[in-house]
Amino acid sequence: MSLDNKLIRKIRRMYGIDILPIGMESYTLGDIVEWNGIIKKPSMENYSFVNYLRLDSDKQTEYKNRLKTVQPVAAQLAKIQLDTSFDFQSGADIPNFATETGLDVSHENITGINVEDIQCKVIERDLKYDLMQELIQIKKNDRRYYRKELKKLFMLDKLFYAGKVNLTIQTNSKAKIEAAVLKSKLVNPKIAEKSEKEVSISFSGDKTIPFAADIEQINDFLNL
Repeated sequence: MSLDNKLIRKIRRMYGIDILPIGMESYTLGDIVEWNGIIKKPSMENYSFVNYLRLDSDKQTEYKNRLKTVQPVAAQLAKIQLDTSFDFQSGADIPNFATETGLDVSHENITGINVEDIQCKVIERDLKYDLMQELIQIKKNDRRYYRKELKKLFMLDKLFYAGKVNLTIQTNSKAKIEAAVLKSKLVNPKIAEKSEKEVSISFSGDKTIPFAADIEQINDFLNL
């Protein structure tokens, strides 16, 4: 199932990021995506824009390794809060940090998501400069190829990872939630009763799975 487009666009307006669809957990910086207002998985998955640069295999491998080994840093976006005003539509709307935990709870009962300690991977300045030089050479040597094959591509320019996650869940049985948490893959889970019919679950996010991204069109990347 795809994410609800209205929810994705609302998150983008408020926070300036795109929630990644489920199934893009292994994507890394520089990978090509489709974008028409929301991110979509391309037909060729995990295909890096480095593949378009007409480089020898050693140079391709070098650039891809540099993109994959970028270290996360604290994001300027420190916190994200989603509540019922975001109009969740089934489990498809719950970003990667929630769906990959194995938490067996009806998604329609999730009424709030708070994400804190957000980490971000960004293409580093030196790496960005080297990639821009490769693009400049292509544009200079084969403008037709650049225009037809490269110019309009979209790539992942930033990736965001959840450090801490808190889910607010409506329930008639705290015991059922506790049982679900015990069976889940949540890291350091804590359950708190917020009201008679509402509990919160706090847990550590998976910093190996991006839940959101920022994208850049190749032509814009070249003009930075």
